Amino acid sequence: MAPRLLLLLAVVGSLCATAAVGDGDGDGGGDQIMRPLKMSCSTGAGNYVAGSQYHKNLDQLLAAIPMAAAYNHGFYNGSFGAAPDEVFGLVMCYVRATGGADPCRKCLAAAPSGIMQLCPGSRTARAVFDECVVLYSDVSFFSVAGDLAASSFYVQARRGQSWTAGSGFSPSEPPYVVDAAAMNRTRSDLIASLAVIAAYSPLRLASKDTPFGGSPSMEARWMSGFVQCRRDLPASECTRCLSGYNARPPRLLPNNSGGAIKGYSCILTYGIVIPEVPWLRLPSEWLCAYRQRPEM
Repeated sequence: MAPRLLLLLAVVGSLCATAAVGDGDGDGGGDQIMRPLKMSCSTGAGNYVAGSQYHKNLDQLLAAIPMAAAYNHGFYNGSFGAAPDEVFGLVMCYVRATGGADPCRKCLAAAPSGIMQLCPGSRTARAVFDECVVLYSDVSFFSVAGDLAASSFYVQARRGQSWTAGSGFSPSEPPYVVDAAAMNRTRSDLIASLAVIAAYSPLRLASKDTPFGGSPSMEARWMSGFVQCRRDLPASECTRCLSGYNARPPRLLPNNSGGAIKGYSCILTYGIVIPEVPWLRLPSEWLCAYRQRPEM
C-alpha cells in the first residue's frame, strides 16, 4: 500500500496535548504571541542586555530566517556576527499535508519574534511549536541532536475522532486499543524501520503504513507512521534521536491509537487508521433521486 502521508498528518493535526514535561510554556495564552508547545530558555549572568551587539545580531538572524527557510523547503540553519557575539540559528517546518504550505509560513513568520519575547535576554533558546521548531544559541549546535531527556520533547495523544483512508463512511476509531502489547510491537517496528529510511533521506523524513490486527475488532486496520529529523543532522544523529524517542511510547502512549512525540531535533507520529468501506458509498445519481422525490 502506498504511504498515506495525507492521512497520517491529519492525525497529527487532530491530536490534543496531554503532557509538557519540564520548563515549557505551552498554555496557549490569549495574546498575539505565538506560544510554543515546549520551550527552554537560558538564564543567568551570561544573558544579553537590550541593545547589545548580541541582541542586534540575534535580531538580524531571526529577521532573515522566514524568507531563507521558505526558499529552502522549510529549513534553514546559519549564523550571524562574529565571536564573542556570533548567533547560531535554525528553523524547520514539520511536514504537513493539510493546509498546504500556509501553516509552515505562518509559523516561520511568527515563531522567531515570539520566542524572543518569551525568552527575553536569553542567549540560548529552543522552542517546539505545532508547525515548526526554532533554535538559537551563542554556541554552534549544528549536526548534533543534543539531549534526548524528557525535557527535550512534547507529547501529544489521540483523545477521540477517527480518520479514514477516503471519503467513504467508516466506523469510529476508539482513542485506545485493547491489545496494547500488539500495538506496541507494531508501532516500535514501524518507527524503527522508518528511522533507517529517514536517516538517509535528503529531507530526513519518511512515512509508511503497516497492517495492524491485534484482535478481531481491529481487523482491516492499518498503522500509519511518520518520522522527521532536523535536516542538518548526519544519519547517525538522526537515527539516535528517533531511536531514543521510539523507546518512550510504551510508557507515555501505552494504549493510545494515535500519538506524537515532537522534539527539538526530531519528531515521530503514528496513528491507527480505518480503510474506507466502499460498499457504503452511494452513487451520486441515487442521492440526487432521493433529494428530488416528491413529498408524500
